[in-house]
Amino acid sequence: MNPMTHPMKRLNHAASAFPMSRLFKFLGWLAAVMLTAPMAPGFSLLGPIGNAGDAYQTPTLSYGLSGDIGAPKNLGEEYRLNTPQNYYACDSSFLDYFGSNGLWAVDQAFAAFNSLSNVSSYSPDLSEFPLDAQRMNYTAQALRLLDLKSAVMSYIIEHMGLAEPDRWTWALRARISTPVQCLFEYHVIQRNFDPLTWEPTRYVNGARYTYNIVDLCPTADVADAVEVLVDPLTAQYTAVAAWGVGEGGFYSTLTRDDMGGLRYLYRANNLNVEQPPAASLLYQTNLNPQLIYGSNLTLLAEQALTNDAAALAALYPGIQILGTTNYFVNTYITNVTSYVTNFPWAPVGSSNIVYVTNLTPTVETRYRHSFGNIEVVRFVNGQWTTMPVTDITTLRGTSLVQIRTITVTVPPWSPVPGTLVTNSDTVTFYTNRVVGEFFILPTNSCALSIIASQLTNVVVNTNIFFQNTNLVYTTNFDGSSNITSQVISQEWIDYFTSHVFVINNVECVTNNAELRQGIEKVSFIRRDYDSLLGRFFVPITNDYSMTAMIRNQPVKQYFRRVVLAPDILIQAEDLDLLAYVRSINFGASNLLSTLAGPGTIEPFSTLSVNKIGPTRVNIGFGGFEDETTAILTNFVWGSFDGSTNPPVVYPIGTSIKDLEERIFIDVQPPASRLPNGRVGVDYGDFFEGLSVTGGQPPYTWSSVGPLPAGLYLAPYGEEDQRLGIYGTPATPGLKQFVIRLTDAGGRYVDVPYTVLIVQ
Repeated sequence: MNPMTHPMKRLNHAASAFPMSRLFKFLGWLAAVMLTAPMAPGFSLLGPIGNAGDAYQTPTLSYGLSGDIGAPKNLGEEYRLNTPQNYYACDSSFLDYFGSNGLWAVDQAFAAFNSLSNVSSYSPDLSEFPLDAQRMNYTAQALRLLDLKSAVMSYIIEHMGLAEPDRWTWALRARISTPVQCLFEYHVIQRNFDPLTWEPTRYVNGARYTYNIVDLCPTADVADAVEVLVDPLTAQYTAVAAWGVGEGGFYSTLTRDDMGGLRYLYRANNLNVEQPPAASLLYQTNLNPQLIYGSNLTLLAEQALTNDAAALAALYPGIQILGTTNYFVNTYITNVTSYVTNFPWAPVGSSNIVYVTNLTPTVETRYRHSFGNIEVVRFVNGQWTTMPVTDITTLRGTSLVQIRTITVTVPPWSPVPGTLVTNSDTVTFYTNRVVGEFFILPTNSCALSIIASQLTNVVVNTNIFFQNTNLVYTTNFDGSSNITSQVISQEWIDYFTSHVFVINNVECVTNNAELRQGIEKVSFIRRDYDSLLGRFFVPITNDYSMTAMIRNQPVKQYFRRVVLAPDILIQAEDLDLLAYVRSINFGASNLLSTLAGPGTIEPFSTLSVNKIGPTRVNIGFGGFEDETTAILTNFVWGSFDGSTNPPVVYPIGTSIKDLEERIFIDVQPPASRLPNGRVGVDYGDFFEGLSVTGGQPPYTWSSVGPLPAGLYLAPYGEEDQRLGIYGTPATPGLKQFVIRLTDAGGRYVDVPYTVLIVQ
């Protein structure tokens, strides 16, 4: 079916059931001269509607009609992303309807852009990309399915700064009235550009367009220059930026004109005056040396575990706590009670102090904090470096500790009154806990640049965790009494190496507008949050660089961005007959008063996909219409490709169930064959264990089905969420089993594994 006549074209741009811009396209059926078109691509640039430099862009000339998110821009007035890493997420409304298959389709759409190299690395004629990437799945076409992945791809390229080339090859610049009603003088311009010469072009992926002016006067005060194919048999809406595949169609890749537009926008030689997003801070090094003192990260981790945000902030003034979650553990309170007694075997007149220890079970609240201004110190490759960290619970390392047992007593063979003898026994061992050294950054600091270590000091912390004292009364022959004591104590000795560093403070600078190069490559990263519960998005510290031209010299500048919400949020809602609606946040803070650009595309943007399902329309006087006379005008979302696999149709209960079970609980390694074991050899020597992210700690592990004979599961420790597989295999063979992880909310995920035990 010709995409121009396809019913879905009425839904393009998610404007309305019959967007005015598409109506004009439908009215453009004119006879045309049959010409052979050269293989020429073209692209259009997207920006906000009707800025000062584009004041003519009004609904009268078909700009900013219902559903339009922007309007075409001239060369040099483009809008683009200027953050190399951008984060996206799907919320609960999307996941509830589309499930894990829908999430996979979204990931595949973003993967098509992540797979691109630097835009300047491709050949001048962009021959690596096809002129037409549309493909058809006829089963999906018969089912009236729209491809979810292709729709998201169209939104992404729009979010990167490209508009519909087929729509804006021709456009109206002016419509001047004459004394005769509905007789106008029209000024027609081109907003589609050749990626090689940057000159206006009539071509989009080899399809040549002419135009026909359509004016709705006197019915409506609206006119447009409607694109018309010179060769009616040429494929149109081939660009991903146009989303013209219709029902059953899908995009296999980006097309030549899509890549041409991206190359124009993001090439390094495209210099625009830009400032980084509002959440980004420029690192600017202050070259005046300063001193800074390290603090004990182990102590911070222990105090953060049992103190809420307010209490922790009181202990560490200036610390920035971005978010806090809590969970509960069962623990015991130790109460030691002493009393004086005489043992039956004790000498006459002697007494002893006895200590009784009681353990009382209780529930303790634990906390997990996200920090915004903590730098951890590391000594790497002979140099001191700092690293920003938001979650200190992940910084586990090996810590050297000692337990020293001290006994002070009178030997039983010593004459009265005897001489006290001190015995000391020390046991040294390693413990896996949060260790290291950290700094709290000042309010005007982004980071620290360490010049040298000025002073090193080893601090020994000694805590007595057990002590027992016995008083012994002894009667001498002359009637006098001696009082001696017996002391037994145990001490926990911890070592912390503290440093004083000479540093240069890296200050934070905001609103730093500079003449900047294009960033060449844009990446999209999925970062999930507790979408089904709608609770929180884990903050992300994003460090990146951009090159600015300062005094005609390229200078690389470094930025840090704390991402508190996804840059792109994909959701689902009831949109009646619309396919999707979306938002793009254009930044136009550095425009000259006479220009419409250039500008930037800022976080936060949304894509809302219709989840209403098929809609039937009855037209009549009411009471006489039924299902047989209804017109099925809407569509169904699906996922499909060019293979013989059946299309995925949304919603799918099984995919939703699978996603609800996982809740983004990620067990690593995933379902796989574990390292081989050997009979008679501890399996812990071969396997480092399982780890988990997501869900709600604490976690519990269990096996569904027996493990190989001789192996068992055991956690690494109370605070360590990893699981080890221990034991000595007893028999050879290939064994399959399932490990179930259950989080604190009762949600679980089953992960199947296979392990081979060799002789």
